[in-house]
Amino acid sequence: MARCGFCWPWSPAESATWFCALSSISKLHIIISNVATSQKALAGMSPALNGEFPFLPMHNSGKDMTMEQGEDVHGSGGEWHYELNGARLGPISDAAVRALISEQKLTRNSFVWKKGLADWTTVGNTIFSNEFIESPPPLSGAAIDNSLVWWLAVAPLAGMFLAGFLSGLTQKDIGNFWWVTLALNIVLSTLDEKKLQKAGHDTSRMGSAWLVPVYLYKRAEVLKQKNTYFIVWVVLFCLSLLADA
Repeated sequence: MARCGFCWPWSPAESATWFCALSSISKLHIIISNVATSQKALAGMSPALNGEFPFLPMHNSGKDMTMEQGEDVHGSGGEWHYELNGARLGPISDAAVRALISEQKLTRNSFVWKKGLADWTTVGNTIFSNEFIESPPPLSGAAIDNSLVWWLAVAPLAGMFLAGFLSGLTQKDIGNFWWVTLALNIVLSTLDEKKLQKAGHDTSRMGSAWLVPVYLYKRAEVLKQKNTYFIVWVVLFCLSLLADA
């Protein structure tokens, strides 16, 4: 008589076979559950793997961070433009700016600009201000010997006498020696300019040394001195013109 496979009683061998089968199915179920759990865990970790932590944003580049924090226009980085002798130069790097400072081509009062600044500003108002800490300030006007500039102040008169001396020595018309006064003024003003540079002053603010009246006026202004030597030069220059007339 045929017997249903699910009917009881089973033989011991059949019972053992069914028990092993059920045990295998149970283990398979556990494995499948573990795999599903692992997949969920990996799915939860995927934002972290992609750098998308909800509690700690990560940036793919320094540029993004700079944009979020705002560009530090007074800080490092970027390219700088600078003014030298009335000309706009650049762009140059931070290292190049420091090199110009060490060469004394840029001073604390020199003008610089970079992207992000509303207008030109002095080097002393930027990150490069620390470059001047070890340098002593320029000598004050009271500490500078003005003997050379006073020779410059009387140069129109001295040049006229020197031209007359050369005229008498060579028996030539004094008009042939018009260049003597000019040369004397340029030499004395250039020597005075070099002297002020050694004292730590930025003579570019005083104008060109060969343009004597402008140089003398600016010199007195920068050194906070009376412009007496400027007035003396102008008066003597006018007298020399009248004498030649």
